[in-house]
Amino acid sequence: MNSQNYFLTDRLSKICIITLIFIPKIDLIPIANFWQGIRYEDILISCFVIYFFLLKKNNTTIKLNNFQYKNFYYFFLYLFFSNIVGILSGLDVQIVSIIRLIEYIFFLFLIDCIKINKLIVLSLLKYFLLINLFVGILQIFDLIGSISSLGYKDASSAINQRVLGITGGSWELSILCSLSYLFIFQNEKSKLQITIFFIITSFLVIVSESKTQTAAFIILKAILLIKNGNLLLLIIIVLAAILSILNIEINIFIKLKEIDLSYLYELTYNVIFQNKLPRADEIKDQFVHLSYWYRLRLWQYLANEYTTNIFTIFFGTGFTRIYVESLWIRVLFSSGFIGLLYILYLVRNMNIIYIIYFSIAGLTLDLFVSLKIFLFTLIIVKKNFYEK
Repeated sequence: MNSQNYFLTDRLSKICIITLIFIPKIDLIPIANFWQGIRYEDILISCFVIYFFLLKKNNTTIKLNNFQYKNFYYFFLYLFFSNIVGILSGLDVQIVSIIRLIEYIFFLFLIDCIKINKLIVLSLLKYFLLINLFVGILQIFDLIGSISSLGYKDASSAINQRVLGITGGSWELSILCSLSYLFIFQNEKSKLQITIFFIITSFLVIVSESKTQTAAFIILKAILLIKNGNLLLLIIIVLAAILSILNIEINIFIKLKEIDLSYLYELTYNVIFQNKLPRADEIKDQFVHLSYWYRLRLWQYLANEYTTNIFTIFFGTGFTRIYVESLWIRVLFSSGFIGLLYILYLVRNMNIIYIIYFSIAGLTLDLFVSLKIFLFTLIIVKKNFYEK
């Protein structure tokens, strides 16, 4: 394969990566009965599909053994089989999600074909954090609203009770900033800049007010420091985090301080083994635990679908829901027990830091439903950066 024919041009590569990182979620063409329509990234991927087939028409063969995202590719192919199992089992598989799956497959090849220098990506992710810091501060003071799949919402909208930055949700902001910081930590040589962007990322994660993502970022930072042998700095950061949670009265710290893990375990146990879930108005301390109750209610319904027959248990139900609020639930219920084993096999050689972070961040969030989170993930594991 001629690598020069495989990669996009320098200019196209920069346009693609800048567009995908920075442009907010804006629906260009609405789709009836869906709150999310066709966006710029869908059009960009469609254009790439045309380019992709033109490549093959010109006898340029893309070999999977040189394709760096082939494990994603193989698992996505398996998911088509899971969806067939779901359809044959009489379940309401979401066709739009299957179309999205096809789009994600071509997205893998798009990011693989992008020809860009690692230092440029490093700069772009720094600008991403800085822009979100600026926009986030304006949102804190109710000076501007946010842009998401729901369109522009002014500062008074309920969705803007948390900081979104230029992302589609507060949960998305915290994860994208964490992944950006991870890339900066691994590739930036200046300790001063690493420290500055750690402070910026910490601020953005805190104001996004996601309990699970805040914990995931703290654990991520701890692992990075342990790996580098910075135990003294780790102790200082852990003590600062504990003191902040105990003494600073802001929403996310209040939630972390008041969360009752034994109560959450009790709720989960009753749903799994007794198929019982209390009413929403019976939930203890709703400010802290109600969001988990909503997730349990969804998972309870998905579990009933999952146990439809022996085939759905082994091979999954496919995409019966667009959002399932957990990466683990998505893998198990959508792809089945065999799919869970398969994905564990595929990630066996992945950097353990990525595995730990995504395992924690994905406990209560269906991570890769977000194309931006998927994009940032592909960026941080990308191997064929242009080195000139």
